[in-house]
Amino acid sequence: MTKTTTIFQNNIGLYIGSLFLLLSLISPSLIFAATCSGSNSVCDAVDDLGNNQEDEFPNPIFLSVTSSELVDNWVSSGSNKNQGIDIFALRGALVVMPVDGVVDRLETTTLNGKGVYVYIAGDEQLFFAELDSYASGLSAGDELKKGDLIGYVGNSGSSNAATHLHFSIINDNDDFENPYDRIENEDWTVRQKVDNLEGILNDLSDSDAKDL
Repeated sequence: MTKTTTIFQNNIGLYIGSLFLLLSLISPSLIFAATCSGSNSVCDAVDDLGNNQEDEFPNPIFLSVTSSELVDNWVSSGSNKNQGIDIFALRGALVVMPVDGVVDRLETTTLNGKGVYVYIAGDEQLFFAELDSYASGLSAGDELKKGDLIGYVGNSGSSNAATHLHFSIINDNDDFENPYDRIENEDWTVRQKVDNLEGILNDLSDSDAKDL
């Protein structure tokens, strides 16, 4: 082994660290893009959400459930583990974005049924599961505003519980986090409800609107 090779091996960590620092100075978004799995345009939209965590926001079922009806049924471990809270409502109740966000992906699994992952500010995601169906046309990369429709309450997963929304936060360490503390004292105002519903009705087809 040559002296040059030994010097390189001893200093490889320093070289990598320096390169990482250089990239961050050139374009900070290059460092944080690893948390976004979408295209460059999607990751740019996620970056635009900002780094400030959304500490308080209303629950996503804006017409049917108030903060006084919420129950903290998060269970962190054991056979009844539940990494989210279940917000019970009638089938078809409207599920909307409680904050601005960008859709990461839609997926259907045996456990969680129809689910949607949405990036929000502070390098976090919201996870909506057990949906009966998605909002018409919803797809990965969509930029959503607070109050935009996500889907409809159901029980499409393996749970035998009554119809509900399974709702949780995925933090910047990719761990599930209990959303209860952030939504327990927050409610939609009458003005927000009117504005949200008006926007949703404008986006729905006539047949969809008749079902509301």
